[in-house]
Amino acid sequence: MSQEIINAFTEDDKKINSQLDALFTEWYEFLKKNDYFQKTKISPDCFIQDGIFPRYSEQKVKILYMGRESYDLEGFNYIYQHYDWLKSKALNGSTLWRKMLRFTWGLENNTADWADVPSLDEILNNFASDDGISFGMINYSKISRPHNGTTKADWQQIINFAKASLESPKNFYIRQLEIINPDVIISMNVFDAFDDVCLDVFEGSLKYICHINNGAAALFEFMINDKKIPVIDTYHLGSTISDKEHYESIQEAMNIFLKSYKR
Repeated sequence: MSQEIINAFTEDDKKINSQLDALFTEWYEFLKKNDYFQKTKISPDCFIQDGIFPRYSEQKVKILYMGRESYDLEGFNYIYQHYDWLKSKALNGSTLWRKMLRFTWGLENNTADWADVPSLDEILNNFASDDGISFGMINYSKISRPHNGTTKADWQQIINFAKASLESPKNFYIRQLEIINPDVIISMNVFDAFDDVCLDVFEGSLKYICHINNGAAALFEFMINDKKIPVIDTYHLGSTISDKEHYESIQEAMNIFLKSYKR
C-alpha cells in the first residue's frame, strides 16, 4: 500500500475502512472455518478486500458500484491496487473505468447533458482528492480468479462464493453495505444470471420499480440504515453500449426514484 493513498483518506473514510477491515477478517475466518478454501482448492490469498476510494465520505451523492468479480489480484487490496493504476493512468484504455469515473462526475454534479461531462483525463487529475469525485466499488465475489484469457464472469464460482458466505448467521453483504452506507447502488448486469442468490444477498428486500429504456436499466428500491435508496441494475460498465446512452439510462432511473419513490 502506497503512502499516497493512506494520506488521501479522510478521518471519516478511515472509520469506514476500519469497520471494513474487521468485517473482512470475520468473513475470511468464517469461510476458512467452514473449509471453503479447502473444498474449492482456491488459495486463501485470492480472498481480497474491496470498499471505498479516498474522499468517498465527502461526496454529495455517495455512489457504490457493484461488479461481479476481479481477476489477477491475488494478494492485493482491490481499492489500493486500482487507486495506483488510476493515478498512473494505466487504466485509461478501460471502458469500465472510463464510464465509472465519467458517470460518477455526471451524477455527482447533476449534469443533464452528457456533452457537459469532462474528459477522463480532466476528472482523473482531481480523482479522490480535494474537490474531486470519489465512489465505492465492490464485487459480489470477493475471490479474485486467475485471468484465463477472457473477462467473461465465472458465474459458478461467484454463485458458490455467495452461497458459502450466506451460510453465516450474519449477512456479510448487508453488513458491508451498511458500513459503506451509499446513497445509490449501481449494479453491473448481475440480476439475470445471479437472480435467486442476489435476492438472498439482499435478504429479499429489493422492491422492483420499473425498467428504463427498453431494459437498459432496472430500478429497485432498497432500505438500508433506515433510508430508502435506489438500486440500479444496468449493463456492465465494460459493455459496448455508448457512454451517452448508458449514462442517460442510469440518470433517468435516478430521476424517477428521486421524483416519485423517495420518501
